[in-house]
Amino acid sequence: MKNVYSGTNYFNKMNRNKKVFFIKQLLLFLVLIGILPVVLHGISVAGKSIGFTGRQNITSQQNFTGQQKPSKYYTSVTIRPGDTLWSIAEEYMPEEYTDTKEYIEEIMELNHLHSYKIHSGGALVVPYY
Repeated sequence: MKNVYSGTNYFNKMNRNKKVFFIKQLLLFLVLIGILPVVLHGISVAGKSIGFTGRQNITSQQNFTGQQKPSKYYTSVTIRPGDTLWSIAEEYMPEEYTDTKEYIEEIMELNHLHSYKIHSGGALVVPYY
């Protein structure tokens, strides 16, 4: 007995309605595959025309002169006995900061501190470049 489901035999044994349905599905698939790149390109062009380029004209790491700013990083510091926010700022404040109070305020914001009081054994996140 021949296998009716092998190769072209299966297609030849299909009734006319199944063949038409199969061909329509195949054509629809091919049309969609052909249209997909065009649609995606259209979305890309439309996005660019309204400002969604995927890139910024000035990156967050550049200033308006186009010079690259150093990247900001964060590290964890363990609070030792006798440490204050001021002593930690003096030890860790990078030269990119000009004001110690500004650096301390950023440390307070990063660590959700509402007062200058800190406790030994705790940890603080501090920024550096």
